Amino acid sequence: MIFSACGGGGDGGSKNNAEDDTSGEPSAPPVTVQAPKNLQADFNDHQLLLTWDSVPEVDSYSVYYSAEPGISAENYAANDGGIWLRDVSSPLTITELQNNVGYFAVVTAIKKDIESSTSNEAAALVRDPEALIAGRYKPINTQGDVILDTVNSLYWQRCSVGQNWSLKDQTCTGYYTEMSWYDAVETYGTWADLERLPDAYLIDLNLPLPEGEWRLPKIQQLVTLLYCSTKRPQEFTEFSTRAYCSGRDYQRPTIVQEAFPNSSTYDVWSGSSSGPMDDYAEVGDENWLNVDSAWRAHFYSFGFSDNSRVSTNAMRLMRPMD
Repeated sequence: MIFSACGGGGDGGSKNNAEDDTSGEPSAPPVTVQAPKNLQADFNDHQLLLTWDSVPEVDSYSVYYSAEPGISAENYAANDGGIWLRDVSSPLTITELQNNVGYFAVVTAIKKDIESSTSNEAAALVRDPEALIAGRYKPINTQGDVILDTVNSLYWQRCSVGQNWSLKDQTCTGYYTEMSWYDAVETYGTWADLERLPDAYLIDLNLPLPEGEWRLPKIQQLVTLLYCSTKRPQEFTEFSTRAYCSGRDYQRPTIVQEAFPNSSTYDVWSGSSSGPMDDYAEVGDENWLNVDSAWRAHFYSFGFSDNSRVSTNAMRLMRPMD
């Protein structure tokens, strides 16, 4: 294995040169090697794609990769599936990898048998870019923490607000945050058009709301995530259906757990006030209007209802396709 510039080989060479130099001539400066910068990872079917910026006047590069983070020249052999690739160059395609596994990589530069420190670590979820989960969900970014509902043309964060995506374990870690509806919409905004509602339904709500790529979904969007594994009454709900899963064996939470792992088991806020909404199936039925409530989806029992705005529930953010 090639030793790094800070290893014993480099120091020993410099020391010997100094001791043996009796000519009075200045000794040559030690060789230093700059670490490669801007390592980036991408994916394809069974492939990890790597690129990095070239380093002037180096002889070659080495790449170290494994299925767990924290990879380095020193520890790669102890890491899960750790591999050392010698004499490679950018761009690099690593083939015959296992799909649906996150791979982590670093690169070093070599000059005169001296190895640089490692670059930044880059990672990607290797997978078939066309493969679907449950016939509709497709992870779309390098890390795999954003998923596209191809049926409804909606992008979703795979983790609830407050959780973090673990590429190594393919799950959401930590506990989801719960907020009142007021705090939720004033912090994250919503795709629901609240500004057109009568003032009575906007009590204590600060408008305009925050805007950004990721916001709370409308209730019509949120309920598309409801999934009943027993197929009773159906696998995925429609907004006009308030049915609950029947039987005793359906999975909870009632969401596709491969697509949205470690999800909230109970209720999740939408950004929709329970005021009059033109696209709600029961508009005109004054019995369901409540100025103190907002819509939530039940991921325990496959339903949705309104809930007091001061109650605390989990949140999941989305955005429509452009």
